[in-house]
Amino acid sequence: MSLLGVSGSLANELGGAVSGFLKNPLTRSFFLYYYLPAAAFLLIQGLWIAPVVGLPALDISGFEFHANPETTGLTQLLTDLAVSFFSLNVILLLFAPLAVGGLTGMLNLQITKFFEGLLPIEKPFLRRWLQRNKQLSEKLYGPLDRKRKEYLRAPREMGKDGDQALALAAEIQELHVAIEESNADRSLPTDPNRVTPTALGNALAIAEEYPFERYGIDAVLFWPRLRAEVPPELLAGLDGTKGVLDGMLNVTLLAYVFGLEAIVVGLVRPFVKIADAASPGALWLIVAGILSFLVGWMSYRAGVSAARSMGGQLQIFFDYYRGKVLERFGLALPDDLAQEKVIWLRLAAFLRRGEPFYFPAEARAPKKKKEKDEEE
Repeated sequence: MSLLGVSGSLANELGGAVSGFLKNPLTRSFFLYYYLPAAAFLLIQGLWIAPVVGLPALDISGFEFHANPETTGLTQLLTDLAVSFFSLNVILLLFAPLAVGGLTGMLNLQITKFFEGLLPIEKPFLRRWLQRNKQLSEKLYGPLDRKRKEYLRAPREMGKDGDQALALAAEIQELHVAIEESNADRSLPTDPNRVTPTALGNALAIAEEYPFERYGIDAVLFWPRLRAEVPPELLAGLDGTKGVLDGMLNVTLLAYVFGLEAIVVGLVRPFVKIADAASPGALWLIVAGILSFLVGWMSYRAGVSAARSMGGQLQIFFDYYRGKVLERFGLALPDDLAQEKVIWLRLAAFLRRGEPFYFPAEARAPKKKKEKDEEE
C-alpha cells in the first residue's frame, strides 16, 4: 500500500448503481435474475429435496380450474379462476420467491465479495489460488513494475532526455510487447496487492487499476464524483451491465447451493426410507446436482464477462470525464501526465485525510475574466 493509500474494492461503490433496483424491485431485471431463479430453487426444493429429508413434498397437482357451467360472464369466470388459484400454496409459490429474490438482491454486494474471494471466512480456503495468481502476476508484470518505478525516478536523477531514461523507455516497450504476446487476454492486475484468488475479483481489480496506472486516480475514491459528471444515458448502459453481473452471480449462488445439496442428499438417499414412491432416486439427484453445478459455472463465467464489459465502460468514463472532476475542485487538467498523476494523488490524500497541505493548490485553474471583474 502506498503512502497516500488506495481504497478497497470498486464493487463497494458500483453497488450504488443498483440503488434504484432496491427502491423498486418489481422490475424486469428483478423478475429475470432474482424472482425466477428463486422460484425454480424453491420449487425443486419442495419436489425433490423435501421428501428425502423427511418433510412433506410440495403438491402441485391441486391446481384445477373449476368453472361453473351454469354461470356466464367475465366476473364469474374471474371468480372461479381465483378460487381455483388460491387452492394452491400461494405463500410458497408466489410470495416466498419474492422474499428470497428480494433478500439476495439486497445482499448483492456480499455475494459479489464472496465470488471475488474477499470474505474473511473463505480466505483460508482460497490461499493456494491467491498465491498462485500472485506468482503468475509477478512473473508477467514484476519486471515491468520495477522498470516503471525506475523510470519515474529518472527525471530527478538524470533528466527525462538522458540516454539512460531513453534506454529505460525502450526496455519498458519491449516488456509490454512480450506481455501482449504471451497474455493477449489480460486476466490479472499488474499490482500484486490487487490480485485476488478468483477470475471475477481479478476482472474488477483490473478495472480499478486502469485509472490509477494511467493517471494516478484512485478509482474507488473518485468514482462517485466521476459518476455525477457522466451523462445519464451513458450511465444507463453501465447500470444495466452491473445488473447483469449481480443477476448472474445470484443464479450462480442458487445453482451451487442446490448442486451441493442434491449431491449430498443423493448420496444418503439409499439409506433413507421414504414413503413417497414418486421421490427421485439417488442417481437422479446426483445427476441433477452435477447439472446444477454446470449451470452455476456457466452463469459465473457470464458474470465475469459482464464484469470485464463493465470495466471497459469505466475506462472510457475515466478517460473522457476526469477533467470535469478536477474542474469541480477548481483545478486545471495539466498537459503533462506526470504532473496530472501528482495532482490526483495529492487530491486523493486531501479528500481521505483532510489536511489542507495535501491539496494541489498550485494546479488551480486560472480565474475567468468575469470572476476577476466581480472580485474587483
